[in-house]
Amino acid sequence: MKKLKSRTFIPVKSLTHIVAWLLFAMVVALASCLLFFLNSLDQITTDELDQRVHLAQKLEANHGRDILEEYTYWDETYLKVVIESDANWIENNSGNYLMEKSDHDFSVGVIEGDKEAYFIKGVDAQNLSFDEIKNSLFELMNLSQQHKTETQLAHGLFRFNSDVYHIVGGPLIDEGLKSPIQGTFLALGRRIDTEYLSELEKNYQLFDLKLSYSPKGLKYFTALLAPSGNAIAYLSWKPQLPSRDIIPVIILISILFTFIITSVMKILLQKEQASREEYEDKLFLEATTDSLTKVNNRRYFMEIGSRELNAYKRLDEGLFTVLVLDIDHFKAINDQHGHSVGDKALTHFAQLCLKELRESDIFGRIGGEEFAVVLPNTNLEKAIEVANRIRALVAQTPFVSKDKPLHLTVSIGVSVLTKHDQLEVLIEKADKALYDAKNEGRNRVVIYS
Repeated sequence: MKKLKSRTFIPVKSLTHIVAWLLFAMVVALASCLLFFLNSLDQITTDELDQRVHLAQKLEANHGRDILEEYTYWDETYLKVVIESDANWIENNSGNYLMEKSDHDFSVGVIEGDKEAYFIKGVDAQNLSFDEIKNSLFELMNLSQQHKTETQLAHGLFRFNSDVYHIVGGPLIDEGLKSPIQGTFLALGRRIDTEYLSELEKNYQLFDLKLSYSPKGLKYFTALLAPSGNAIAYLSWKPQLPSRDIIPVIILISILFTFIITSVMKILLQKEQASREEYEDKLFLEATTDSLTKVNNRRYFMEIGSRELNAYKRLDEGLFTVLVLDIDHFKAINDQHGHSVGDKALTHFAQLCLKELRESDIFGRIGGEEFAVVLPNTNLEKAIEVANRIRALVAQTPFVSKDKPLHLTVSIGVSVLTKHDQLEVLIEKADKALYDAKNEGRNRVVIYS
């Protein structure tokens, strides 16, 4: 018989220890990976929230500028505030109406560079006086004069006693000359209080916003800077970290069922991604769309219109046209029926225009009652046809307000691409043709020549 070779066996107890240590090491490694992943997710969430806070401040500032621009561009504002000092008009328009429309706490007008034209205050700003805010207004006026934009609108944060205000202001603009009227200034102020912060939380998905005057003890915050660059307050928030809700469940499940952990994390990530995409879509829509008419706002219209023009510059010059449209006697509608009816008339007009445009056409609101259309792959003859269809449809489709029809007409200027034109030049040419249409009697289409 052959002699069996000697073999060594590992004791069961030792084998159990080895398996136990391997399992323990696997659990520790898995838990470490999960903790690292969740910490990374927390950091991403924190960074995203920080970006959202800054974006919210930017969008709120732009909203205030858009609201004020309607009045600084209105010649009647200059007439009623500066020339006539019509207190009743100021109270009903640039005062209470404008404050209610934009949720601001005060509206102030300055004439002759340093004199109070009016100062209308809401409940939260009753303790303010013109003398108390005038230095800040002068600082904002100086900042406005440094801007190279047509409207010279400026905004900034200021502190009065224990309150922080966001103020947006700009000079009155001569509609004909499209230039600032020296010595005039219109401003809106809103107090950054709990109500304002609650609106930011709701509108921009922020959490536990608080205003502090010292950064001590704050972990997540941003400094609120005056135009001078000095910090006047600090805005803090509390991030909702995913790990606080997930870690206890993850640890328990990882010990028992690794596969279940993976599935749960996958579902959570998908939901987080879906929520993020939905929110980004919403922010994009708010940043590119006119809040009243729901068509492209001026900034986005100029951006996509310029992109389209650059593409057509390499093609036939005559295949790119621009229309500028302006509702005739629109200020009379506001004066006779009120701004709420005027707002509805603007929406009605925009919807009529869209009916006569193609999906490839670019339509946007570029001013108070002024709109523009980019017509790619369209020659001058076809552009005139489109403009006349819009003009006819507007004239034939009255706007009904309180069971009474209001008849609208529109004047349209047309320009066509030449070799070296930029979109701003095309709009300027169409705008000049539009003014010719106004001078020739309105409700007509005029080609730039």
